Amino acid sequence: MTTCGRISLGEQSSFNAAQSLDGSIPAPPGLAAIQFCTLYVTFGLLCISAPKAISFTGPKWGIALGMVAYVSLVASFLAPPHCTDASPARSSIDGGDGGGGGAAPCWSVGTIWALRLGTAVLVGFGASLVWTGQGVYLGRLAAHAATAEDAADGQSSSIRDAPPAASTFGASQRGQAPPPP
Repeated sequence: MTTCGRISLGEQSSFNAAQSLDGSIPAPPGLAAIQFCTLYVTFGLLCISAPKAISFTGPKWGIALGMVAYVSLVASFLAPPHCTDASPARSSIDGGDGGGGGAAPCWSVGTIWALRLGTAVLVGFGASLVWTGQGVYLGRLAAHAATAEDAADGQSSSIRDAPPAASTFGASQRGQAPPPP
């Protein structure tokens, strides 16, 4: 549990740093807003199918796979800047000579857009896996802890499994305190 919390903290910290960096790293105008809009729309749409993916991979592997996507977003900021009219060199990705003559390489605007939007879609997919996987994982831990607690007390877990109103009513009829919400 502690490891999961530490990993989630590191993952969210790196994402927030990347989101903050996006406005300060040279990029084509409007790219930062469209990149994160794409990310959140993808995340929202893929949350619908994420439970099926988590049932296939399991919550731990789903979280791990989703975090790889976050790393790709951070790594996308290591790409060379986009070329401007004042940029004498182009990278080999754009058909140039790879920046010969000692000048810093640069990428075309289209290449930067494709890279950033591609990683935004990837992170949207990864975020749906991470958030759904964390919910499933924590739910399983809570169920396991409740079962272990009931076994240690020698009680049945029927009060915990009942709907809230029924469990409160049943507990009050037996003179017990209702279970915590």
